[in-house]
Amino acid sequence: SRKMIRTIAAALQRASSTDQERKDTTDQDYLEIGDHTNIEFVKELEHDQARKEKAIEDLQSELDSLKRCQMESSYMYNLEVARLKRENDAIIKRIGTFRRDINDNVAVQEYAR
Repeated sequence: SRKMIRTIAAALQRASSTDQERKDTTDQDYLEIGDHTNIEFVKELEHDQARKEKAIEDLQSELDSLKRCQMESSYMYNLEVARLKRENDAIIKRIGTFRRDINDNVAVQEYAR
């Protein structure tokens, strides 16, 4: 970043001073550069964490949507099964009635009309 570049440039300018001043400023410069590096690193980590949290939220949303679709499909399937069971029961009842009526001569004559 620009601030880091300025810090490095200042360190280079101070490098031409005396040995003791150079040692003092170099230590300070290393600390400043380290602080800037740490700040940038933390910012990158925070950005990565935010991106991952967003991805998790998106996946959770997709999972919830898929669960709703599956529940809806399951509900529609159960409705269809119940409808077919009612139809099957009605057909079985009609077949039973038809068998009884076949054995009843009066009913056979009514069917013939």
